[in-house]
Amino acid sequence: MNIVGCAYQRWALKIFDYIKQRSGVEFKIFKTPTDVTLKNIDSYNPDLMLFYGWDWKVLDAIVEKYPCLGLHSSPLPKYRGGSPLQQQIMNGEVESAVSIFKMTKYLDAGDLCVQVPFSLDGSLYEILEQITEIGRHETLKIIRDFPNLTFWPQEGEATMFKRNKAEESEITKEELSLGTAQYLFNKIRSLQGPCPHAFLTCADGQKLYILEAEVEE
Repeated sequence: MNIVGCAYQRWALKIFDYIKQRSGVEFKIFKTPTDVTLKNIDSYNPDLMLFYGWDWKVLDAIVEKYPCLGLHSSPLPKYRGGSPLQQQIMNGEVESAVSIFKMTKYLDAGDLCVQVPFSLDGSLYEILEQITEIGRHETLKIIRDFPNLTFWPQEGEATMFKRNKAEESEITKEELSLGTAQYLFNKIRSLQGPCPHAFLTCADGQKLYILEAEVEE
């Protein structure tokens, strides 16, 4: 069995490295969108492609020709699109899910084969460790069961969000005056590495980055 895994974020690469060592299958990892061309994929001729934490549009020709699964850190169909973890944490959600789905030409809209809940409590580092552990376990199961996977349609109202921009990491004067302590805490922890950290713009124009915070009871 040949698998191509496409990822660039550390947590996703940790999943792929683990699978490469434990699954016993041929596993090729691509880290940049310039590698993911139809010609390049054809030369490898994978039985399955995995896109975990992948930010770029995948060519329709690839999705139509090869079985492609995506991993999204939200309980799809909620929080489709970019920065799902950050959006959920800043919106005060307390639980999310790792969703693995069949990719189509429509963003994050394909049928599901995995949806495992996890807690949004703790730091972003701790949350990403949960996602990594679930991703490892569920991907090994997918490889074991492939091609006889069970899929089901996404149910409920879909919500879509755009990817966060670096300038949106600023804690504004309005947020300081109107935002609750819990809101500011959530914003700061949602923007821990590898995201652009939360920051304040000081009187001299310099940025003060805030890496951690806690709310005093």
